[in-house]
Amino acid sequence: MDALIAVMCRGVQRLTGGVLMTVLACATAKGQLSPGELHRSHAFLEGVEHCTQCHDRDRGAMREKCLACHVEMNGRISAGLGLHARPEYRDCQNCHVEHQGRDYNLVWWKDGEQSFDHAFTGYSLRGHHAHTACRTCHRPEFVRDADTLLARHKSLDRTYLGLDTTCLSCHHDEHRGQLAPSCEQCHTFAAWSPAPGFDHGRTQFVLSGRHATTACGKCHRTVHDQAAWGDSAFLAFAGVHHDRCTDCHQDAHSGRFGAACESCHNTQGWSLATAAVFDHAKTRYPLAGRHEQVICGRCHPPGRPKTGLKFENCRDCHKDYHSGEFADRPRGGACEECHSAAGFSPAQFSLELHQSTRFPLREAHLALPCNTCHGERKSRFVGRRGRFKWESTRCQDCHQDVHQGQLATLVGQSGCEGCHSEGAWASISFDHARTGFTLEGAHDQARCASCHHGDSTLAAAARVAFVPLKRDCSSCHRDVHGGQFAVADSVPAVRCDRCHTPANWHAEKFNHNTATDYPLEGAHAKVPCNGCHKPSRRDGELFVSYAIADRACRGCHGTDDVKSGGSVR
Repeated sequence: MDALIAVMCRGVQRLTGGVLMTVLACATAKGQLSPGELHRSHAFLEGVEHCTQCHDRDRGAMREKCLACHVEMNGRISAGLGLHARPEYRDCQNCHVEHQGRDYNLVWWKDGEQSFDHAFTGYSLRGHHAHTACRTCHRPEFVRDADTLLARHKSLDRTYLGLDTTCLSCHHDEHRGQLAPSCEQCHTFAAWSPAPGFDHGRTQFVLSGRHATTACGKCHRTVHDQAAWGDSAFLAFAGVHHDRCTDCHQDAHSGRFGAACESCHNTQGWSLATAAVFDHAKTRYPLAGRHEQVICGRCHPPGRPKTGLKFENCRDCHKDYHSGEFADRPRGGACEECHSAAGFSPAQFSLELHQSTRFPLREAHLALPCNTCHGERKSRFVGRRGRFKWESTRCQDCHQDVHQGQLATLVGQSGCEGCHSEGAWASISFDHARTGFTLEGAHDQARCASCHHGDSTLAAAARVAFVPLKRDCSSCHRDVHGGQFAVADSVPAVRCDRCHTPANWHAEKFNHNTATDYPLEGAHAKVPCNGCHKPSRRDGELFVSYAIADRACRGCHGTDDVKSGGSVR
């Protein structure tokens, strides 16, 4: 092509005789013969003499001519393999556009490289593969038969050919050749672990009992074979000895009972099986109750002799849970007085036996479970144990005094029982006269809380004041007369009991003739109080004024002087 352009340029130069026209003509001629530079991989095809290696005489690209050079692709298409064997990808120029420059990307992705449907290649991406970047897998080190591709001038950094579909062609063999190379028999594309396809039942050692829930690494030891593999440690899955239990487990009996562990034990656990050959009933201590389920090592730990053990008393093996509280009993607090081998709880100490103690159970105490009084109480007692002995059986030894000592002087030695019973806390029997304030009249019908109400100065457990309380009326009742009957130099200033009694609110003790300086005489003695003392409103409330400023007759009756406009009442 360059030669042809040179001939044309010389001809144009003779015709024009100008240098500028020579340059323009040469450039125009070259543009008409080639639309642009080829990619660097095809640069050796530059020149008019090479056009027909890729194009026919109509300058169209020929698929057969592409495949004549790309023989590796031709072979795959002929075998019906991969993307290019599909009919919609038959024409090379639809995706591979040339004459765009040396560095132009020869691969055109319709919807972008990451949106490409890899299933068109014959290998569907699943699990983690579906989210992996293309060049994570299409890397030079993963290309199979790389020398052949390099000999055909293929760039291993750019090609998508040459990969195998086996797992180990890309992934490191974590088992170092111990297992079959078909990883998908055990693993999935979702994750390496766990291996849902692996079934230990297909191996020579079927897992049962506790073996089935044991982590793999407990039996398959970690191997560090730097010389053979030159990489990190791995688990040994092949060549693991499993003919005898002692291949993995240490013989706790040091060979005293032979090598056949399964004669007494099974894979369900180390505990002695019920149908084991060893029969403990043949010893001096037959096992009964809970002792039958106890593992051997609890009584026969390593290093302790199996014979000559003491077992006459429970405390030969068991710690005294009660810390000697029953040591003064006739049998010295022998455990079997209350307990049996069937279990520590419930105890065999009956209600009848409890009634013979210093604290017979009555009423509500009969309904309480034992642990309510005898349970573990770390905050009250030393250690974590129950309590069964008390110096005193008074209520306050178990129950908190919610009155915080307010009534101590009133109840005396009787304590809580001076007011309460064992039947119910709310059932109260108290003689109020013992306080020096006898309840009479309406006071006798009032609820306790009407007078004994909350007091924020007391602790939250009580907050009810009982003593000391003021006993004058004005400490509890509001002065509805607004201080009209206050007496100077009197404490308290208002003495309601001068007129009223606890029976009711009526002023039965009031005598108008002696209590005031206005004695009622004649018709006045028969007039009701509200005939003279009229109610009115003060600050929105009804109020009766008993102090009458104008005591003249006309103050209540008006005047009989008709001329003055008065009236007679």
